[in-house]
Amino acid sequence: VGISDPSIAFFYLIDESSLVVASVLIVLVISLVCSSADTLQNAIVASISRDIYDNRMDLQLSRIATIAMIPIAIYLASGPTILGFHFNAWSVFGIFLFADMLAAATVSPVLMTLWGGVSSRGALIGCVAGFASVAIYGLYEPPADAAFYMYILHPTGGAVPASEGGLTNLYAFLSAIIGSTAATVVGSYALPDE
Repeated sequence: VGISDPSIAFFYLIDESSLVVASVLIVLVISLVCSSADTLQNAIVASISRDIYDNRMDLQLSRIATIAMIPIAIYLASGPTILGFHFNAWSVFGIFLFADMLAAATVSPVLMTLWGGVSSRGALIGCVAGFASVAIYGLYEPPADAAFYMYILHPTGGAVPASEGGLTNLYAFLSAIIGSTAATVVGSYALPDE
């Protein structure tokens, strides 16, 4: 029996498996989501206590900040519109794809700083150019249902549908890496450190 949408084949397999296997998989998925949320929460509190308070935030205030973020996160997950921006409660996959787009736009300039010829201004230009190259790719191959710059926020736009074997638009990620690398090299030669 064929499956009409291959992207949901995993769920068909779970449906046919035993209760023990399904239970283990549910616990695994919940653990992965909780781990990601916990890491993000710790990173935000660490950034606040270290960068904003310059390491002067005491432990009790850090704990309060951690607890205070929970209702804010729940509210944002409900999909409100704040200042014209609609928080649409992306899927976990969408959030990871956005994080991967951030990484793709910045990984090359960061790694290239190991090379002595890269300047700090060139690396910064490369990071910004990584995002710009994603928008330029959007002009070349616009998403079907969004503006050209939306590949930055939604890398799945314009992707091959899952029913045809695709998961995301990898060319958007490739454009970020190529654009950031080229701009880092050119920017480093044009604006060397003194």
